[in-house]
Amino acid sequence: LWRLYDLQRGRELFNEIVEDPRTDAATLKSVAKRYFEMGQFGAAAEVMRVAVSRSAGVDVEAIELYAGSLERDHQIDAAREQAVAALKHQPDSMPATRLLAHIDKRQGQYDEAVERLLTHLSKYPSDRDWGLRYELAASLDRLGRYDEAWEQLGLAKDQLAPETRPCLRDSYLIRERQWEVACRISDADLVRWSREADALAQPDMQLAILAGFPRSGTTLLEQLIAGHADCIGTDESGILLSQFSAGLVWQASSATEAIVELRSLQPDQLLSGRDTYLRMTEAYLGEAIGHRWLIEKE
Repeated sequence: LWRLYDLQRGRELFNEIVEDPRTDAATLKSVAKRYFEMGQFGAAAEVMRVAVSRSAGVDVEAIELYAGSLERDHQIDAAREQAVAALKHQPDSMPATRLLAHIDKRQGQYDEAVERLLTHLSKYPSDRDWGLRYELAASLDRLGRYDEAWEQLGLAKDQLAPETRPCLRDSYLIRERQWEVACRISDADLVRWSREADALAQPDMQLAILAGFPRSGTTLLEQLIAGHADCIGTDESGILLSQFSAGLVWQASSATEAIVELRSLQPDQLLSGRDTYLRMTEAYLGEAIGHRWLIEKE
């Protein structure tokens, strides 16, 4: 239900799970992660509070997740307290150290963050140091120590390279598929789709697609537009990708199959897909769109 953006029913079932005293900490962590993925950090923190209280003995991972959820919910003092507790039980905890350094950075204590991270890297070297090095680079950058920041980023990338190669390969395959499908769309397709769109238009639906490369300013632009009373933004809900693009394009056996399916969609299917998209988007936003412009950033 949660994956299908039926968030109200999903939340009701999550509440039953959390309130059931038989639910173990591992299941509660799973629930908290679902909330976290959707940006509902307060709910994730509350679930993790219960998970920590139900853990058999000291569950450092649960404490780390609890601390991270609190920080994302801007409960900074409580997050620091939990991160310190995690380190007390497990001094080599990288998530707790990184979180404390991140909190230091949030509070402008860049020197403290650098010292904390360098100390941990020295005392507990590991082939999983990349997360600490990313955090270290950010604080070094704030201090104007740019060469050192760049060096730490390079070390982090080198550590990650072996395990990210499969992800990079898959990413290239997806881009190639998308490009091949785009190249097969003809002028005749665009003319027909535009004509059909006019016939299916809903007078009260106002939708603008905002697309761009990562790190190009699309988030800032969306925030500026969505600040207007007649607009509302999604900030990359993932609905178009998970419910439409992935199935129609990514998971098709070939670009030809994807194009054939796109060309064969009937008006009732398009209307059903549109209704699904709008219903899921309103569930994600937690409010009705009404007559406002919907800014869909993808």
